[in-house]
Amino acid sequence: MELLQDLTSDVSRLERAIDETQINTGGGGVMPGTFPGVSVGGTHLYDAVYLAAHDILKNEIGGKVIILLTDGEDQGSKESLEQALRMAQDTDVIIYSIEVADRRFNYGMMPMPTGDGDSVLNRLSKDTGGTVIRASREKDLADAYQEIAKELRTQYLLGYTPTHTKRDGSFRKIQVKVKEREYKVQARRGYFAPSKSEDPAQRVKEELQQVVFSHEEMNELPVDVHTQFFKISDSDARLSVLTRLDLHLLHF
Repeated sequence: MELLQDLTSDVSRLERAIDETQINTGGGGVMPGTFPGVSVGGTHLYDAVYLAAHDILKNEIGGKVIILLTDGEDQGSKESLEQALRMAQDTDVIIYSIEVADRRFNYGMMPMPTGDGDSVLNRLSKDTGGTVIRASREKDLADAYQEIAKELRTQYLLGYTPTHTKRDGSFRKIQVKVKEREYKVQARRGYFAPSKSEDPAQRVKEELQQVVFSHEEMNELPVDVHTQFFKISDSDARLSVLTRLDLHLLHF
């Protein structure tokens, strides 16, 4: 598994990474481009979702989205579907899946697919508030990305304080309803409650790390900075910087 481009707002870098993408085609080696051919396999799908959520998006603030371009078949991942889904839910990631495979074809030298791709993608996407879009040709990809972009521009962010305050690490289901029946609600199906072993001090530390190391620009951070200047000699001096952060004014 290879990271071709880290998080960036530079469109040219993203385009270059997409151009360098190679699709594993099983016995036929790799092929360039963003649309898989007939024979695909050896996909570590669960590992990719887990690592993207944990290593790349965990410390990001704001909306976090993973777009999967895949047939939904996993072969050889160290992480399981449940572990990948749990990590995505814990990091508040929405997963959109673009399903591109045609399972009527033989996969050549690769092990035959289990046929679970549809259910896997539906689970990853719908449980995190995303959706599955099927594409059978390259033109469909552009339409799929446009549809995802449109959805992301028209999202509503809802929050609430649960009445169930028990820290048992259990999965809490969420159901969002609207009065007007003609509207269709697309939302995550739930979240995992904190566990008893969670250390409040460690949680504060992790939240502060999210703020400090985030790629997002931060404004009006409640920090007081004091400096002291000490002259040691005619050619040397020492500058001490003291910062104070009021945790009560932070909102995560």
